[in-house]
Amino acid sequence: MSTQPRQWTKKEFLTYLLLYAAHADIFFKEEEKKYILEKVEQQIFDKTLAEFSEDNGYVRIQKIIIYHHLNQYFSAESLLEECKELFLSDNHFHRLEQFTLSNMKRLLD
Repeated sequence: MSTQPRQWTKKEFLTYLLLYAAHADIFFKEEEKKYILEKVEQQIFDKTLAEFSEDNGYVRIQKIIIYHHLNQYFSAESLLEECKELFLSDNHFHRLEQFTLSNMKRLLD
């Protein structure tokens, strides 16, 4: 399990990041899945979810940091906004989600 992200597309990176955010409160809710699928195609979602599922928490964070800093396709602000919208997709901004968003801000800056 490598901490180096494979050659992701912009959509694959966004999917991976949103999957990371969606798992912040341990539960991956149907509303969160629907939100992600509004952003990307099912094939990208499935491929990225398979990779995400194989990675542990440390590897996930490292991949996000490395990819974001090497590619800068998205501003940290826009990524954080996407994550916040995902968190709100179930009409509840759980404490763990708030904590995760705060940590992601530090990681992406």
